[in-house]
Amino acid sequence: MTRRLRLLAATALVVAAGVVGLQSPAAAAACASGTGVTVVVDPQQLGGGTTTTCVAGGAGDKAAAIFGAAGVSMTRATREPGFVCRVQGAPSSAACQVASPANAYWSLWWSTGDGSWTYASLGVDSLTVPKGGWVAWSWQGQNAKRQPGVTPRGAASTGGGSSSGGSTGSGSSGRTTSPGSSAKGSQQEKAAAQQEKQRRDRVEKKKATAKAEASASTSARAAASAGPGTSDEPVRTTSQDTTGPGSVAWVAIAAFLALAGSAGVVAWRRRRG
Repeated sequence: MTRRLRLLAATALVVAAGVVGLQSPAAAAACASGTGVTVVVDPQQLGGGTTTTCVAGGAGDKAAAIFGAAGVSMTRATREPGFVCRVQGAPSSAACQVASPANAYWSLWWSTGDGSWTYASLGVDSLTVPKGGWVAWSWQGQNAKRQPGVTPRGAASTGGGSSSGGSTGSGSSGRTTSPGSSAKGSQQEKAAAQQEKQRRDRVEKKKATAKAEASASTSARAAASAGPGTSDEPVRTTSQDTTGPGSVAWVAIAAFLALAGSAGVVAWRRRRG
């Protein structure tokens, strides 16, 4: 009997080990304190509920890879591929050609697991997350930033990484960040917001330039189709014909003849007298 129980216990352990080996690296729950990276997607006003997933081997990886390991789909803008315009297919109405507007976009957040979120100043392709840390997408359907609705609990290990690298990619953009005080986090958020504004200004400037070029091209085509203007050459020719040196000579001759005629009349009268 004892032998049979031992065989059954051994079989159960083997089956359990096989199930663990077949599991995905991402589990549908937050990671234990100081382990893995916890992934959060909070759609906010879009609806659908917040999801939390643990990626056991995500420490030190780029956020894009961590989201992929968690099964979170991301759609990028065709003209600005560093910008994520849809997460998990939402919002379906997004055109996904250029960066989304400031009051309707997915913002990227991260945390060391100390209970507070930091608005990422790097894009999803550049941000790295430390072991025990958290990374999240949070929908921004208003002008003021709204952080994820889940509190990131569980301190990251000291050997973990922080955000590093350069190019922008999500609703946030900018400089290298690292875990620090709340004051430092506030400065980073301000810098990120300023750079986001500058990026959007550049987009608007490009649109205005393209519109001006299109208007100039339309005006040029209209001028070409109108043909050459009416010349005033005949007017100038007529003016020259009536006021040239020849006309002055004829006036002088006529005056001379008039004077000569007058003199002849006076002489004739004197002879008769």
